[in-house]
Amino acid sequence: MQQEGQQEEQQEGQQEGQQEGQQEEQQEEQQEEQREGQQEEQQEEQREGLQGKVTSGDSKKILNIKKYDVTNEAELIRLMQEDDSVKSRVIKEFVESEIKKAKLTLGCSSFDFVFLYDIDRSISRWHAAKIYAELHRLDESQNDVILILRSCGGAAEPAYLISKMFRRCLKGDSKFIVSVPAEAKSAATLLSLGADEIHMGPMSELGPIDPLVNNVPLLSITNGLETIVSLAHKYPEACNMLSSFLEKTLDIKKLGYSARIAESSTQYALRLIKSKMRHTVKHDGADEAERLAEHFTNHYKDHSFVIDVDEAKELLGPNVVCENTEIYKIGHRVHLVFDLVSQLSKINGKQFSFVGCECFFDGVGG
Repeated sequence: MQQEGQQEEQQEGQQEGQQEGQQEEQQEEQQEEQREGQQEEQQEEQREGLQGKVTSGDSKKILNIKKYDVTNEAELIRLMQEDDSVKSRVIKEFVESEIKKAKLTLGCSSFDFVFLYDIDRSISRWHAAKIYAELHRLDESQNDVILILRSCGGAAEPAYLISKMFRRCLKGDSKFIVSVPAEAKSAATLLSLGADEIHMGPMSELGPIDPLVNNVPLLSITNGLETIVSLAHKYPEACNMLSSFLEKTLDIKKLGYSARIAESSTQYALRLIKSKMRHTVKHDGADEAERLAEHFTNHYKDHSFVIDVDEAKELLGPNVVCENTEIYKIGHRVHLVFDLVSQLSKINGKQFSFVGCECFFDGVGG
């Protein structure tokens, strides 16, 4: 009897142990299912918020990048709080989207777009190198090439090189077209003179070709000297004082260098105008090309003088200067976003530019 009681107790203990083990297993299974469900929900949320992947070394990191509508000012302000890589990615996606829309609006895909949008820095060899790299990528293209241009100017030499690069990359009957949504001053105007078409609108500005030397407009040097000579003629008794002033402040070497740069600017303008004058400019003949080159380099007395669409059309003709076209409007839509990005970047101590087809956020003075 005792043995039977012990056996029953053992059986009951085993049953209870088995039941407890089953309960624990069920609990663990439920917990595992909950964890898997939570992980799936988190992964789904991540997938919905993802815009892409980046590779860092040998490992791939998934960036949880929010989608931004950069045409919405509030969302653009939020975007500017992200790091530079995220900002660059979103802005490039916006540009690609606008290019696709532009091709649909224009009714064809036979256009390639290149950018020189840099309001803070002077045109330099750096800009030329970036644009050359983009044009090299388009080397086999038979399309017209549209340059969206905003710049306050810079050195004449790289501006001339950039203009010539565009013309060299053209195939067959393709055209070099410039869209000017805002300022394209001085050396940027020189660059534009090499284009088959310049598309402008109410906010577009060309300007005198007045390159900067050590950030000083050339016209200011010669005009300053002319002013002193005029004062000496008007007030002979002040000649000694003015002579002493010039002796202390005037660097003859710089004056001669400035004169040579000004002459070179005229020569660059003349070469660009002549290169396509037979097909585009409203007047014929070498004399007219020389007149236009001289006009753009020496006629205006202020570096910031505004040559608007009406004056540009009068000078170069309606076959070259096209007013308020879809190509201008495309440049203007991109400019509205880029301009705000540039302003917000300055608040954060950065300079924004979009050159070739690359986005840059550089530290001020960097």
